[in-house]
Amino acid sequence: MLFLASLLHAPVQCARKPDAALCIEDDPAETLYDLAASFHEKGNESARRETLEHLVKRYPSSRFAVRAQDELGTSTSSPASVLTSSP
Repeated sequence: MLFLASLLHAPVQCARKPDAALCIEDDPAETLYDLAASFHEKGNESARRETLEHLVKRYPSSRFAVRAQDELGTSTSSPASVLTSSP
């Protein structure tokens, strides 16, 4: 009985949808893609290529993997193709 009484006086949290503008959620594939772009801007093409290849290997279903393949020149139907192609 005491338990029931305590539940009636407990604060209730209302379910609500979070404001999309306030949500901060990083996509790891996007972060890697941005890192590769940063390497490119600094002229470090080997680091750029390695980062894009890692992105394709680690996140093959990401939309950024498709972009990475395009930049690597390995765009095919299989995201894993970048791993077997030679530079």
